Amino acid sequence: MNDKKLQIMEAAVKSFADKGYHATSIHVIAESIGMAKGSLYFYFSSKEDLLVSICHHYVGLMVEKQRSFAQDPKLSARERLVKQVILHFQQLEEHRDFLVVLMRERVEVNDEMHRMLLSFQGKVIMDCQQNIIEAYGEAVRPYSFDGAVMFNAVLSGYLGMVVLYQNRLDPEQISLFMLDRLDDMMKSMKEGGATPLLTAVELEKFCNLDMFGDKKRNSNVFLEIEAARLLIENHEIQDDQIEEIRSSLHLIEKEFAKEQPHKVLIKGMLALLKTIKINELKKHIVKIESYL
Repeated sequence: MNDKKLQIMEAAVKSFADKGYHATSIHVIAESIGMAKGSLYFYFSSKEDLLVSICHHYVGLMVEKQRSFAQDPKLSARERLVKQVILHFQQLEEHRDFLVVLMRERVEVNDEMHRMLLSFQGKVIMDCQQNIIEAYGEAVRPYSFDGAVMFNAVLSGYLGMVVLYQNRLDPEQISLFMLDRLDDMMKSMKEGGATPLLTAVELEKFCNLDMFGDKKRNSNVFLEIEAARLLIENHEIQDDQIEEIRSSLHLIEKEFAKEQPHKVLIKGMLALLKTIKINELKKHIVKIESYL
C-alpha cells in the first residue's frame, strides 16, 4: 500500500476515534498530517471512500491473523477457541482506534462496508462453529451454530467493556472462563434435547458473503454437505458404515472451509461416499463434487 495512503488512514481513524466519524471533516484529517485538503482528495474521493478503505485495511489485517491460527494443525480445537478469545484482545490493543470507531459509532456508511463487516463476523462464527464440533464431538452439531453465536456474543460483551468503559480485563482468564461456560452450554443443550434456533439455512447467509474482494466461496457446498449428513442419519445403515460416512463428510467440510482446499483429499472422500448404495446421497455427492 502507498505510504501516504496509509498515513492518511491512520490519521483519519485516530480522528474518528477521538472526535467521532460524523464530527470529523476531511479538512481536520488533512491538517493533522500537514496536507492540503485538495491533496487528500487525490488519494480518497470522499470521507466515505476513506472510511471504507480503512475498513478494508484493518479488517483485512484481522482476518489474516485469524487465518494464521484457524488452520494451524498443531492446535487442538479447544486451544483454537482459547486463541480466538486472546487474539481478539490482542487486536483490540493493536487496532484500538479502529475498533472504538466501530463499537462506539456503529458506522455503516454503505452496502459494501455493511457486507464486509457481516462477512468478517460470519467467518469468525463459522470458524468457531467448526471448533465446537471438533472439541465436543458430532453429538453437538445441531447446537454448534447456536453455541458459536452465543460464545462470540459473550466475547463481544467483554471487548465492549474494555473499549467503552476502559475496564482492564485479563484475556487469559476470560478465555478460560468462557470455555468453562461453553462446556456448560453445550452439555445442557445436548443432554436437555433443546431445539436449535440456527440451522444450515442461517449458516448460508454468512457463507454467501464476499470477503472484501476475495474469491467468493462456494457457500452452497456447506448446505449440500449438511443435506447429505441429514439424509444418512435418516437411513438404516450399519454403525461402522455410518461412522465412516460421518468422518468423510466432516473431512470434506473442513477442507472446503480452508482458504485452499486439498482437492485430492476431497476427491478421495467423495469416491468413498460414491460406493454407498443410496441414490439420494449420490445426488448430493455429485453436487458437492461440482464445487471443486
